[in-house]
Amino acid sequence: MAKKPDSFYFDNYVACADLAVQAAELLTKIFENFDPAQIHTRATYQDPAQFSDGLDTVFVSGQPAILHGALTGRKDGTVLTR
Repeated sequence: MAKKPDSFYFDNYVACADLAVQAAELLTKIFENFDPAQIHTRATYQDPAQFSDGLDTVFVSGQPAILHGALTGRKDGTVLTR
């Protein structure tokens, strides 16, 4: 197996760094627009399977579980039993 040139590794490093910066900028925008006072629970003991108001998208393990207020059908994550 031939050794790859150093520029290959440097270019990949730069690409990963760019993606990290984009992710950080996205999180900054999300936190600037986040208002916890807008989130209200609708669930009750009699009807616990209700979505909260104020959240239209929920990510689990980096994948959308609820997108625009509707379930996506994905089953990512782990159920916590304790």
